[in-house]
Amino acid sequence: MRFIALLSCLSALACDSGEDDDDDDGGGSDNARTDGVLALSGDATAGMTTFTQVCGTSSCHGADGNTPGTPDTERLSEAVPTLGDRAIVNVILNGKEGMPPQSQLSDQQIADVLAYVQATF
Repeated sequence: MRFIALLSCLSALACDSGEDDDDDDGGGSDNARTDGVLALSGDATAGMTTFTQVCGTSSCHGADGNTPGTPDTERLSEAVPTLGDRAIVNVILNGKEGMPPQSQLSDQQIADVLAYVQATF
């Protein structure tokens, strides 16, 4: 289960179009939930824990976020700076090609992962 969650989280972030569009729905749309996540204050330290458990496996982005585990996985240091907050949250919630949705994460966990990836990548 952790493997799938991690794969989803990392692949979704890596597979975005690269446009810095805060209105990007990331392959799906759940605007009310996205808005709820964006209204929260994320904790980067807690986000690192969730990222490591869900996204940081060797089959996804790896612990450093830059170790692609699959051909569809981009380096987060290249992908994250090109994305807006809304796009990142939508990719986590809805998934993208090569990454299943991570909607099982709580809104706070997603806000924490967002804070972590913004601070780290």
